[in-house]
Amino acid sequence: MAQFYLPIAEDSAWQGTEIKRFFYDNGQVSAEGYWKNGQPEGVWKNYAPDGRLVSQGARKDLLLEGVWTFFGNSHISSQITYHKNRKQGLSRYFYPDRVVSEYYHNDTLQGIRTVVDTTGRLLRTTRFDNGIENGFDKRYNEYGEAYSFRFFHNGMLVFHEEANRRDKQGRKQGLWKDFFENGSPHWECTYSDDRKNGYYKLYDSLGNLLLLQKYLMDTLQEDAPELASLTVHTEYYVNGMPKFRVGYRNGKPEGLCYQYDSVTGKIIRGILFKDGEVVSSGEVDASGNIQDNRVEYYPDGKLRCIGRYHKGKKTGMWKYFYPDGTLEQEGAFRNGQHDGHWTWYYPDGSIRIDQQYYRGKLDGPFIEYDAEGKVVARGSYLDGLEEGEWEYHLNGEKTEGSYAGGERTGVWKSYWPSKGKRARLSFKGGYVGGLEDGKHQYFNEDGVLVEEGFYRMGKRIGTWYKYDSNGLLEVSITYDENEEEERYNGKRTLTKEETKAYEQEQRRE
Repeated sequence: MAQFYLPIAEDSAWQGTEIKRFFYDNGQVSAEGYWKNGQPEGVWKNYAPDGRLVSQGARKDLLLEGVWTFFGNSHISSQITYHKNRKQGLSRYFYPDRVVSEYYHNDTLQGIRTVVDTTGRLLRTTRFDNGIENGFDKRYNEYGEAYSFRFFHNGMLVFHEEANRRDKQGRKQGLWKDFFENGSPHWECTYSDDRKNGYYKLYDSLGNLLLLQKYLMDTLQEDAPELASLTVHTEYYVNGMPKFRVGYRNGKPEGLCYQYDSVTGKIIRGILFKDGEVVSSGEVDASGNIQDNRVEYYPDGKLRCIGRYHKGKKTGMWKYFYPDGTLEQEGAFRNGQHDGHWTWYYPDGSIRIDQQYYRGKLDGPFIEYDAEGKVVARGSYLDGLEEGEWEYHLNGEKTEGSYAGGERTGVWKSYWPSKGKRARLSFKGGYVGGLEDGKHQYFNEDGVLVEEGFYRMGKRIGTWYKYDSNGLLEVSITYDENEEEERYNGKRTLTKEETKAYEQEQRRE
């Protein structure tokens, strides 16, 4: 690698000053640079005891000034900009698989931290104010599209959403969305096989809906009945005061119907309609929100749920029912958010999910059962994200490992169905920040190793080995740093460029 420093004797900017050197006990130079008025001034270099360059940069009035470069064993590890001994401006940190760029003002992290891979592809951006996360922390896919959104306010996680996924063919699938910098949604739409298929919503920065459209496999449904506009009808008392006000769609009541006091004109009751049927009703506060005891119904008139409102928000114990009247779930709300213990039930009354909430987010022990009462998932949440040890049981196979902030970390293991015997390992591998990292091994039902290799931050690296059912080597594949095959069974494979050229040549023939 080329050296990113100037030999001291050639730096004409500091001619006339003394060159000073310091030494280790073994005689190696530990530091050297310009010396003026009894202190370092100008370019300085620092060395390890074995003679390796460790750092290099300038000093002004003894203090660090400008860009300082720090070196690892064989490469630059970081470049940090200083002003009067404090970080000021761009700092860059170089890792084997990524580069992190940050900006500082007066030694405090400010603005957007950017993470790219060694090819320059964007991996992650995080906004900081005064050294703490404030705004979006986004992760990006190979197309440069954000798919993970974490929004922070003064260091506290406000919400975490996943969206914008593509399948193996690169087609958009499921929910796609984007946000304003203040965390409010900007737009959202669902996709099927790269085509809009569902509702497209556009908002302003205050969260007000500006546009609502419906698509069917990329075709705009201009006459979608559910998007038809409402006609508001008002009925009056004989004294001219309003009595009822309700919206109609296609001749049927829709939305919230208000009943008014004949003397004061204040709203005294609300009835919520959907497609002409009463959904719920109750007392209404001064802001027009249904409050106090509230009952909601299914379209056929059967009880859906019962609970209480206060100032337009759910509060206290709520119960939800299946159409046949059996209990579906129960738990408490506080200020409109799930809070405390919640339980879900199967139609036969057995427990389906037992979980804890705090201020609207899952927080605390969580356990889910199948219809036979067997555990499906067990673990804990912290601030809405999986945290600590978890275990899953699916189709007889057990998987266990740990989470940190909702992402897999450490060693994860999976086991084949035990069938009355001691369960045998089917998989073992490490994770860092939700990405595969370290050694991964796969075993067949007899416990024989059938595949193994290493990951680095989600990418296969080095040589992977595949074995037959008896444990004999069948295939070895070597990957480069971009997870492209370099060798197959020891023989070099074609690069992407070589493969493309070969295919073009075949077409010409």
